[in-house]
Amino acid sequence: MESLDIILEGYPNRLTAADKRFWAEKKNSLYQHYLQKVSPDDMFPDFPPVLTYLQQRGIKTAIGSSSKNARTILTRIGLEQTFDVVVDGTDISQPKPAPEVFLSASRLLGVAPTACLVVEDSEAGLQAALKAHMDCAAIGDGVRYGIATYNLSRLKDLLEIKGLS
Repeated sequence: MESLDIILEGYPNRLTAADKRFWAEKKNSLYQHYLQKVSPDDMFPDFPPVLTYLQQRGIKTAIGSSSKNARTILTRIGLEQTFDVVVDGTDISQPKPAPEVFLSASRLLGVAPTACLVVEDSEAGLQAALKAHMDCAAIGDGVRYGIATYNLSRLKDLLEIKGLS
């Protein structure tokens, strides 16, 4: 329902609770259909080598997603066993921009929040990282918000950040 509210922010008419339920179910049905088509081809092309590079250097990795479908997506793209920690919408009570998802991942990794770097493409995710007192690197649409510690034009730029190279 929260994602529907975001979609409807620019919509001039108010919807009834019944209409919102209808459109939320329609959106979720379309999304579930789309998830069945997700494949490794949907990853950023430089993601696998960047992830391998970080892991070879002993840098712990986590996925922190408000989506309840994060594990499904990881399975569809063949990365279900790749990360040290996965925290998703099934593990938290407050979605982004609340920092809970990132603080939970930090705790499970055994790493202080101030030693974490979050890579995000959404404003809510960047806000959540900052609220968690974590550095954040914006990529894609996230760059336009101008609130990240680092702005990446491509994922490989992550390797230029001090401490990761």
